[in-house]
Amino acid sequence: HRMLGWKFFQPPDDPRTVEEKVDTTTSLSTVRPIVTSDTGTTTDLSTTRPLIRPMEVCGRRAPMPHHMDVHIKRKYEECPLLEQPPGHTTLLLLEGVETFGRMGNNLIEFLHSLQYAKDHDAVVGIMMGSWPVHLITDMWLAVYDGDIAGWRKFMEQSFCIRTFDNPEETKQYKKVIRMESRDLFMYTQEGPFNQYVQYQGKILRTLFRWYNNGIGLNMRKNPVKDMCSVLKAIFSNERHSAVYSVVH
Repeated sequence: HRMLGWKFFQPPDDPRTVEEKVDTTTSLSTVRPIVTSDTGTTTDLSTTRPLIRPMEVCGRRAPMPHHMDVHIKRKYEECPLLEQPPGHTTLLLLEGVETFGRMGNNLIEFLHSLQYAKDHDAVVGIMMGSWPVHLITDMWLAVYDGDIAGWRKFMEQSFCIRTFDNPEETKQYKKVIRMESRDLFMYTQEGPFNQYVQYQGKILRTLFRWYNNGIGLNMRKNPVKDMCSVLKAIFSNERHSAVYSVVH
């Protein structure tokens, strides 16, 4: 069933492992592949319509009304520009490994690239092996069981983007925009600020629904770290309710 969607094949104690019972008399075309994140989001990839549970990070409930989270996610989950022929579509291409600053800046640059594309009716294109791929898989969305194709499909559906293996693939697009990461970092949104906050928050929540928990590999094929390891080490079983401050 692996060709049907991004699935996690991990040890039984991995919270993201999903047991799937398949009637052997059922054809592959009717199998409904399921993906579950460790935050409880269950996705039926045959419909790509997630059944959203209240968001948690490291076992701690996010301070956001669940109905608002669902409403915003539904609002931005459609990707109409991906349905257009490439010859009618403008592409904002992210490539290379040179960036302005380190991880904190790079995250802002990725967020702003999606905002720029939204503001200018473009699609973000990411070259495989470039800085956004490494940024994302180091912290979120680890690759499981070497399923790069499934990872790419999930990324494209979740962020309304395209991924490419080589620059030749981008020549079919009407226009290809290239921006320095510093320019992305400095980009200021167009339109109402509250809509900017709403859209950017949706992207961040999408990432943190799939934060790395120490299982899987990044795009350099190195084991990922557990983003909750500090909370686990300091607070152990109290981490779900511990009150603490972070000095950065």
